[in-house]
Amino acid sequence: MAHLQQEGIDDIEVVILSHGDSDHVGGLIDVLRSSIPVDAVLYNSQHSASLTYQQFLTETMKRGLTPTPAQVGQSHTWGPVNASVLNPQNPPTGEQNEDSVVILAVYGDVRFLFPGDVGTDTYQAQADFVVFLPLVAKPASSEPTYTPTYSSRPPGTTPSPYPDSRSIVITSVFHDGVQDPAEPDEYVEIRNDDTVAIRLYGWTLHDEANYVFTFPDHVMEPGHVCRVYTNAYYSESCAFSYGSSAAIWDNGGDCAYLQDSAGTLIDTYCY
Repeated sequence: MAHLQQEGIDDIEVVILSHGDSDHVGGLIDVLRSSIPVDAVLYNSQHSASLTYQQFLTETMKRGLTPTPAQVGQSHTWGPVNASVLNPQNPPTGEQNEDSVVILAVYGDVRFLFPGDVGTDTYQAQADFVVFLPLVAKPASSEPTYTPTYSSRPPGTTPSPYPDSRSIVITSVFHDGVQDPAEPDEYVEIRNDDTVAIRLYGWTLHDEANYVFTFPDHVMEPGHVCRVYTNAYYSESCAFSYGSSAAIWDNGGDCAYLQDSAGTLIDTYCY
């Protein structure tokens, strides 16, 4: 919302929910609760049982909006932008990430791809730029990049030195959860940027207040992404959780520290 207000946005033609995972829904709730007019809502046609998604539906109903299911082959015109829906397929796979709404938006002679949580290599040949959240446009010829959410490592920065040429990096911290005051949906996201699989057994993640999560015996394949939630379990994100009944990550600013089983600092992420 702060970004929209800063840019002076006073009307929204369409809100697009890529898919029903809580980390993709939360920010849209604030938009729907704001005073900015919203003309339409587009979603991937799959509902979620999460509290966050139910709150999203409640806010759309309060505005008198009925979400429109997206499907491959649809075309839309929003002001000077012509958009094509490239995903979800018909029939859908039934898996939220793979059924993300993927949009190819054409503005003038430039083509922008919004891939949701679908691998960018599937569609990037059709675009000039691939757009991730927060809004960062990268040439479509770039290597596939995983979507960071909310607080994320600024483009062009590098992780802390990693021993033995391994590269597990902290890519983002979702520190302001939207599910009840305890914020169980907070998470830290990590990614294996190496070309080899890395075993996380005995590794730790902690914040400034030294709330420690110890990783179980898990192997991260190259390019794989995992999230450590405060008190939620999602198998598609490795099912890591502190199991804490209280929020962990300080909304006013904090640091996440990732250490290997020998106690060597692997990466640090501060916001």
